Amino acid sequence: MKKIQGLILLVVMTVVWPQKAEARNYKERDFDYYPHNEIYLQYGTPSAIEFMGKTRNFIADPDPSYSRVCESRNHKYSGVGGIGYSFSVSPVFSFGVYGGFSWSQADVYTLAENGKPVQEFLTYTSSIKNWTVMVSGTYLWWQQGAMELSSALYLGASFLDESLSNNKYPLWDKEDSRTTFAYHITAAKFRFGDIVGGFVELGFGYRGIVNLGLSVKL
Repeated sequence: MKKIQGLILLVVMTVVWPQKAEARNYKERDFDYYPHNEIYLQYGTPSAIEFMGKTRNFIADPDPSYSRVCESRNHKYSGVGGIGYSFSVSPVFSFGVYGGFSWSQADVYTLAENGKPVQEFLTYTSSIKNWTVMVSGTYLWWQQGAMELSSALYLGASFLDESLSNNKYPLWDKEDSRTTFAYHITAAKFRFGDIVGGFVELGFGYRGIVNLGLSVKL
């Protein structure tokens, strides 16, 4: 009987254990093993929302007492930096939280007043600080060795602080804060690495259109 038990133990050690070790080397993921926690840092291009603001040439009049037509120019962007955490509930599904920040600036010129063209002039400079907080859901489409391909959806809120300044007419200076619905769709994210890995992703929304980053999976 002891010989049989010893034989069974030998089979387990020589067959099952190597499979476990192989899984832990990221060559195979199943419900017995997969990394549950991921922390990541990312930096990306300006978001699609910021670029959409750039393409919207005519914007609201800063002073409603005048009927002006204004145009934004000389756009500047910081890009989007962020940090996130996700927790895997299965080998392919994970949920998480994300926080990001971006800054943008533009000069706004007046082109017409009360329906009549005027000699264009700088009306004010608009600076916007944008803090974004979102929850996320990620689906892992493909994984082979240290390579992964996934998609994600982010939903949350964006907190914007905007300041309008004009050195020539200080009375036009204004500040405004508002909260808006925020979202981001990551169409494709490619990650390479085991515990520590780098990634590149393409998406649309309040994070960068193209993002680069580093993450740690435990």
